[in-house]
Amino acid sequence: MSTTKTESASSLDPAQQASTQSGMTEAAGLAALPALHRERIEVGDALWEAATPEQAAWLNRHGFPTSGQLAAFNGAQAAQLPADGRARSPVDVVVAESVAMSDPVSKARALALLRGASEAGSSYALQSLARIAQLSERDPVKAEGYYRAALLRGDWLVGLREIPRLAPEQNYAADLRAARLIEQINHARRQRGLPALGVDLRPGAEEAFELLSDGKR
Repeated sequence: MSTTKTESASSLDPAQQASTQSGMTEAAGLAALPALHRERIEVGDALWEAATPEQAAWLNRHGFPTSGQLAAFNGAQAAQLPADGRARSPVDVVVAESVAMSDPVSKARALALLRGASEAGSSYALQSLARIAQLSERDPVKAEGYYRAALLRGDWLVGLREIPRLAPEQNYAADLRAARLIEQINHARRQRGLPALGVDLRPGAEEAFELLSDGKR
């Protein structure tokens, strides 16, 4: 997807713009980043199976990386984290997830970047935090909280993954955690003068519902 004059370069939520002038300034900053940072998911993308412009646009709005970005930055080192701790593209989120998984010394910096990206509207950052909790911290309830927060943001595909078996009280705790995460994200946005994040339903939900309904007949 090509960069427009109003696309945000300092967050993963280009729909939120303070003004046309600031959007133009940020777009200029994005253009100055290395080529892989500027990549955006296009229709036909094999990694995420973006079959329509709407699907590609949704993935870009929610900070999903391209296959090239994942291949180049999965396994990145702490030195590759942005110095100011701000995610300017999905590359920075991929770097932060890798660092949080492998570098205890730099984990706090990486987690702070991922939280900032989720506050900017990145569903992928929420899922990065979920993977860290699941694979690195071995905390299934915390991981489910992040996954379910992404679900509440509209990424229904998260609900089709293999879900760990949780006790009833753990399921309840995961739901509470997800609701709290959404409130914390929106509280942080309000403090910065930004509107709350609403539900941005991932394209294809109706088709998926019909398939699931047919399978139960």
